[in-house]
Amino acid sequence: MLGIKKLSVVSAGIVLSIVGTVNSAFAASVGYITASEPWGNTTNDAALNTAFGASNWDKLDFVSALPTIFNPGAYHVLFIEGSDSNGDSFRTFIDNNRTTLQTWVSNGGKLLLNAARNNGFGDLDLGFGVNLHNNFYDTASYTGTAVNPSHPIFSGPNGVTGTSFSGNYFAHDTVSGSGLKSIIDGTAGSVLAELNYGSGRALFGGLTTPNFHSPQPEATILRANILSYVASPVSPSSVPEPLTILGSGVALGFGSLMRKKYSKKLQSTAENVG
Repeated sequence: MLGIKKLSVVSAGIVLSIVGTVNSAFAASVGYITASEPWGNTTNDAALNTAFGASNWDKLDFVSALPTIFNPGAYHVLFIEGSDSNGDSFRTFIDNNRTTLQTWVSNGGKLLLNAARNNGFGDLDLGFGVNLHNNFYDTASYTGTAVNPSHPIFSGPNGVTGTSFSGNYFAHDTVSGSGLKSIIDGTAGSVLAELNYGSGRALFGGLTTPNFHSPQPEATILRANILSYVASPVSPSSVPEPLTILGSGVALGFGSLMRKKYSKKLQSTAENVG
């Protein structure tokens, strides 16, 4: 038994809809990738346990993660963490796998890229048209505020979190990019944002780990809620199909032509009347 109320799956094993608690259904399909535990604590591990169930995710490092993580059906959710002293390794990993990550998400993968860097400073192209910013803590923030208080990460599924947070620091990095929707803003810009990309979803952040955050336990719950949200279903795109766009263009062109012909007919009639 999978241990959840409902699970819907399509080809290549991409999870499309989940109802009920997210737990053992994700066994061997959730990967957490980092080099060393940020700031020597395991709050990310605890959040993964809360979101997906203990032992229902794999811990990988930036070396052992390759090349199998992008194999079809291997992982449906990836949390890639570049915080603290992992900044250099994170940068190298992104530079080597930027295009592959984009393709993986476009095919239905769910991705959380987060880095509150203490090394590997400077702007970093994360792919997806998104950039990560941190030039020696010029983007660091003591606070985080919900942009949309009704966003799902603030209400569950692991508990209610509130919408205002603080920390020393709450975030080191900010993110920016065309099409990004900010979820949490710091004092220097967005510290957590999202983007639906193809059939998948990607979240980008510069958050430190929850042990630095207040209030508690709400800030710890927030990290688990973020992970649960990353794995949740993606709403169908509202962009019209190409043929629909083509059809609309043909219809508009035809309508314009008919109006011109009708105008000429009226003009001809007017000229022929005394």
